[in-house]
Amino acid sequence: MNSITTSERFKKTKTGLFIYDSVWIAAGSFLAGAGISLYLIPHRIAPGGISGLAQVLHILFGFQTGIVMLLFNVPLFVLGVIFIGKTFGVKTAWGILTLSFFVDLFQPWNAFTTKTMSSFLVGIPQYSGYFSLTDQTLLACLAGNVLLGIGLGVIFRHRGSTAGTDIPVALIKKYTGLPMGMGFMLVDTVIILVACLAFKDLNLLVWAMFGLFISAKTCDLVMQGLSIAKTAYIISDKYEEINEKLMSSLGRGTTLMRSEGGFTGAERRVIFCVISRNQVFQLIDIVKEIDKNAFIVLYDAFDVLGSGFRRIDRTTL
Repeated sequence: MNSITTSERFKKTKTGLFIYDSVWIAAGSFLAGAGISLYLIPHRIAPGGISGLAQVLHILFGFQTGIVMLLFNVPLFVLGVIFIGKTFGVKTAWGILTLSFFVDLFQPWNAFTTKTMSSFLVGIPQYSGYFSLTDQTLLACLAGNVLLGIGLGVIFRHRGSTAGTDIPVALIKKYTGLPMGMGFMLVDTVIILVACLAFKDLNLLVWAMFGLFISAKTCDLVMQGLSIAKTAYIISDKYEEINEKLMSSLGRGTTLMRSEGGFTGAERRVIFCVISRNQVFQLIDIVKEIDKNAFIVLYDAFDVLGSGFRRIDRTTL
């Protein structure tokens, strides 16, 4: 019990939190590096971003992927600090270094990796001299991008970054007003197209776009977690009775909000409530029993912090 208390106390200090986050950022880089080197590079599935560009240069000219990523990321990191600010700080530098290190560590032609993993590596028939943990492109696309997405999600969740296209996209947004999502799509699509043209295989475009979707969704899942709760908005003339019943039957707190009907202009009350997933049908039954004309909106809630759910001071993995 004392060790847990000491650990929690340590993480609440600036130094402790920095070390804690740095360890997790390295762990995320480990997973992302494994996904890139053991699955994506051997099958020439460009993951987008700087790693995709580095992959092209590696396959065409033999440059070490991690070293190329580092060479691209250092000037981008400097530009980010100059034009955007110090948000691209020590954790970003650490993310850049650890990801570059693990990408090269896991490459099958690395002596250490080849020696320790030789019994697991298989040759890729269509790409002579390249080795992966599978010779099936579909499995490589799924496994590589899931590992990449998990790794990036862990890094982002601990306030880290791997720089890469984050910085040019942020600069594009700053100077053109283009939304970040659109910026990432534009930059990654250009890099993937360059990879397809360099490898002279348009099938890789489909694999790369499919993989980009998987890694993005996996990253979101790691950052947000599974949907652990439901958010409910209830509009009813019998809001007082419904509100009282929800609190007494479900044991959940509620919030009453004032609203105005868009068509009638009449003032209404809206009940806001967050419930666990297994309480959804109980909530519906309670509302239906009191007012069959009530209006209910339900949607997923992620990372619910506070009373009745996860403690607000435990927002990291």
